[in-house]
Amino acid sequence: MKRMYVIVAAMLLVGLSLYMGLFRMGGYSLIDIRKRGYAKSVITGREGELLPSISILLSDSITKINLSSIPKGRPTVLFYFSPYCPYCQSEMDTIINNVKKLKHIQFYLVTPYSHREMKLFYNKNHLERYENIIVGLDYDIRFSEYFRIAQVPFIAIYDKGKRLNAGFFGGVASDQLRQVSQE
Repeated sequence: MKRMYVIVAAMLLVGLSLYMGLFRMGGYSLIDIRKRGYAKSVITGREGELLPSISILLSDSITKINLSSIPKGRPTVLFYFSPYCPYCQSEMDTIINNVKKLKHIQFYLVTPYSHREMKLFYNKNHLERYENIIVGLDYDIRFSEYFRIAQVPFIAIYDKGKRLNAGFFGGVASDQLRQVSQE
Protein backbone atom coordinates (compact mmCIF):
# COMPACT_ATOMS: atom_id res chain seq x y z
CA MET A 1 0.00 0.00 0.00
CA LYS A 2 2.82 2.37 0.89
CA ARG A 3 4.41 1.68 -2.48
CA MET A 4 1.15 2.68 -4.21
CA TYR A 5 1.17 6.09 -2.44
CA VAL A 6 4.76 6.68 -3.53
CA ILE A 7 3.92 5.85 -7.15
CA VAL A 8 0.84 8.12 -7.15
CA ALA A 9 2.82 10.95 -5.52
CA ALA A 10 5.61 10.54 -8.08
CA MET A 11 3.11 10.57 -10.96
CA LEU A 12 1.46 13.71 -9.59
CA LEU A 13 4.84 15.41 -9.23
CA VAL A 14 5.86 14.48 -12.79
CA GLY A 15 2.45 15.56 -14.13
CA LEU A 16 2.59 18.90 -12.32
CA SER A 17 6.13 19.50 -13.57
CA LEU A 18 5.08 18.79 -17.16
CA TYR A 19 2.00 20.98 -16.77
CA MET A 20 4.06 23.89 -15.43
CA GLY A 21 6.65 23.40 -18.19
CA LEU A 22 3.98 23.58 -20.89
CA PHE A 23 2.61 26.77 -19.35
CA ARG A 24 6.07 28.35 -19.37
CA MET A 25 6.69 27.26 -22.96
CA GLY A 26 3.43 28.98 -23.91
CA GLY A 27 4.57 32.18 -22.22
CA TYR A 28 2.32 31.79 -19.19
CA SER A 29 3.12 31.34 -15.54
CA LEU A 30 1.15 29.59 -12.83
CA ILE A 31 2.72 31.95 -10.33
CA ASP A 32 2.44 35.53 -11.56
CA ILE A 33 5.60 37.36 -10.52
CA ARG A 34 4.64 40.55 -12.35
CA LYS A 35 3.25 43.45 -10.42
CA ARG A 36 -0.47 43.10 -9.84
CA GLY A 37 -2.44 44.85 -12.54
CA TYR A 38 0.39 44.91 -15.06
CA ALA A 39 -0.44 43.80 -18.58
CA LYS A 40 1.73 41.45 -20.57
CA SER A 41 3.16 43.04 -23.72
CA VAL A 42 2.65 41.49 -27.13
CA ILE A 43 5.28 40.94 -29.79
CA THR A 44 4.47 43.30 -32.64
CA GLY A 45 7.56 42.67 -34.74
CA ARG A 46 8.09 46.44 -34.67
CA GLU A 47 10.03 46.68 -31.38
CA GLY A 48 12.89 49.17 -31.61
CA GLU A 49 11.51 50.78 -34.77
CA LEU A 50 10.85 54.51 -35.05
CA LEU A 51 7.32 55.93 -35.10
CA PRO A 52 5.56 54.86 -38.31
CA SER A 53 4.80 57.18 -41.21
CA ILE A 54 1.02 57.27 -40.74
CA SER A 55 -1.09 60.38 -41.26
CA ILE A 56 -4.03 61.15 -39.01
CA LEU A 57 -6.74 63.80 -39.23
CA LEU A 58 -7.03 65.68 -35.95
CA SER A 59 -10.27 66.41 -34.11
CA ASP A 60 -10.51 69.90 -35.66
CA SER A 61 -11.23 68.08 -39.00
CA ILE A 62 -8.68 70.29 -40.82
CA THR A 63 -5.22 69.52 -39.47
CA LYS A 64 -3.35 66.43 -40.59
CA ILE A 65 -0.16 65.23 -38.94
CA ASN A 66 2.18 62.38 -39.69
CA LEU A 67 3.14 60.32 -36.65
CA SER A 68 6.73 60.06 -37.91
CA SER A 69 7.07 63.85 -37.59
CA ILE A 70 6.43 63.84 -33.83
CA PRO A 71 9.54 65.43 -32.29
CA LYS A 72 11.93 63.43 -30.10
CA GLY A 73 12.51 64.21 -26.44
CA ARG A 74 9.26 63.03 -24.87
CA PRO A 75 7.80 59.51 -24.54
CA THR A 76 4.81 58.88 -26.79
CA VAL A 77 1.84 56.55 -26.39
CA LEU A 78 -0.27 55.63 -29.40
CA PHE A 79 -3.69 54.46 -28.21
CA TYR A 80 -5.81 52.78 -30.92
CA PHE A 81 -9.44 52.80 -29.83
CA SER A 82 -13.08 52.40 -30.74
CA PRO A 83 -15.51 55.04 -29.44
CA TYR A 84 -17.92 52.21 -28.53
CA CYS A 85 -15.48 49.87 -26.77
CA PRO A 86 -15.98 49.71 -22.97
CA TYR A 87 -12.37 48.58 -22.50
CA CYS A 88 -11.15 51.59 -24.49
CA GLN A 89 -13.28 53.85 -22.30
CA SER A 90 -11.86 52.19 -19.19
CA GLU A 91 -8.32 52.82 -20.43
CA MET A 92 -9.25 56.42 -21.23
CA ASP A 93 -10.56 56.79 -17.66
CA THR A 94 -7.25 55.41 -16.33
CA ILE A 95 -5.30 57.96 -18.36
CA ILE A 96 -7.52 60.88 -17.38
CA ASN A 97 -7.56 59.92 -13.69
CA ASN A 98 -3.75 59.78 -13.69
CA VAL A 99 -3.03 62.57 -16.16
CA LYS A 100 -0.89 64.49 -13.64
CA LYS A 101 1.36 61.46 -13.11
CA LEU A 102 1.49 60.95 -16.89
CA LYS A 103 2.10 64.59 -17.89
CA HIS A 104 5.57 63.75 -19.29
CA ILE A 105 3.96 61.41 -21.87
CA GLN A 106 2.41 62.66 -25.11
CA PHE A 107 -0.72 60.63 -25.97
CA TYR A 108 -2.05 60.20 -29.49
CA LEU A 109 -5.48 58.57 -29.57
CA VAL A 110 -6.15 57.09 -33.00
CA THR A 111 -9.40 55.60 -34.29
CA PRO A 112 -10.60 54.23 -37.64
CA TYR A 113 -14.19 55.36 -36.94
CA SER A 114 -15.85 58.37 -38.51
CA HIS A 115 -14.96 61.91 -37.55
CA ARG A 116 -18.39 62.32 -35.93
CA GLU A 117 -17.89 59.23 -33.77
CA MET A 118 -14.37 60.31 -32.83
CA LYS A 119 -15.67 63.75 -31.87
CA LEU A 120 -18.36 62.22 -29.63
CA PHE A 121 -15.66 60.31 -27.74
CA TYR A 122 -13.52 63.46 -27.60
CA ASN A 123 -16.37 65.56 -26.19
CA LYS A 124 -17.62 62.88 -23.78
CA ASN A 125 -14.17 62.69 -22.18
CA HIS A 126 -13.53 66.47 -22.36
CA LEU A 127 -10.19 65.79 -24.02
CA GLU A 128 -9.77 69.46 -24.93
CA ARG A 129 -8.70 69.95 -21.28
CA TYR A 130 -5.49 67.95 -21.68
CA GLU A 131 -2.58 69.42 -23.59
CA ASN A 132 -0.76 66.07 -23.72
CA ILE A 133 -3.69 64.21 -25.36
CA ILE A 134 -4.24 64.53 -29.11
CA VAL A 135 -7.04 62.67 -30.90
CA GLY A 136 -6.94 61.74 -34.56
CA LEU A 137 -8.68 59.76 -37.24
CA ASP A 138 -6.83 56.97 -39.05
CA TYR A 139 -8.55 57.84 -42.33
CA ASP A 140 -6.37 55.51 -44.46
CA ILE A 141 -6.65 52.60 -41.98
CA ARG A 142 -2.85 52.38 -42.03
CA PHE A 143 -2.41 52.09 -38.26
CA SER A 144 -4.18 48.74 -37.96
CA GLU A 145 -2.30 47.42 -41.00
CA TYR A 146 1.07 48.55 -39.63
CA PHE A 147 0.59 46.84 -36.26
CA ARG A 148 -1.65 44.02 -37.63
CA ILE A 149 -4.36 44.91 -35.11
CA ALA A 150 -7.47 42.77 -34.91
CA GLN A 151 -8.84 44.17 -31.66
CA VAL A 152 -8.95 47.28 -29.51
CA PRO A 153 -7.71 48.77 -27.32
CA PHE A 154 -4.15 48.59 -28.57
CA ILE A 155 -1.42 50.66 -26.96
CA ALA A 156 2.06 51.24 -28.41
CA ILE A 157 4.58 52.88 -26.07
CA TYR A 158 7.54 54.74 -27.54
CA ASP A 159 10.57 56.09 -25.68
CA LYS A 160 11.99 59.63 -25.88
CA GLY A 161 13.94 58.66 -28.99
CA LYS A 162 10.65 57.60 -30.69
CA ARG A 163 11.53 53.88 -30.71
CA LEU A 164 8.86 51.30 -29.86
CA ASN A 165 9.37 49.84 -26.39
CA ALA A 166 6.24 47.66 -26.18
CA GLY A 167 2.75 47.05 -27.48
CA PHE A 168 -0.29 45.94 -25.48
CA PHE A 169 -3.80 44.70 -26.14
CA GLY A 170 -6.24 45.66 -23.41
CA GLY A 171 -5.77 48.01 -20.50
CA VAL A 172 -2.43 49.16 -19.16
CA ALA A 173 -2.03 50.53 -15.63
CA SER A 174 -0.79 54.11 -15.32
CA ASP A 175 2.33 53.00 -13.43
CA GLN A 176 3.14 50.56 -16.21
CA LEU A 177 2.64 53.28 -18.84
CA ARG A 178 5.14 55.44 -16.95
CA GLN A 179 7.59 52.62 -16.43
CA VAL A 180 7.61 51.29 -20.01
CA SER A 181 7.86 54.80 -21.48
CA GLN A 182 11.03 55.36 -19.44
CA GLU A 183 12.77 52.16 -20.59
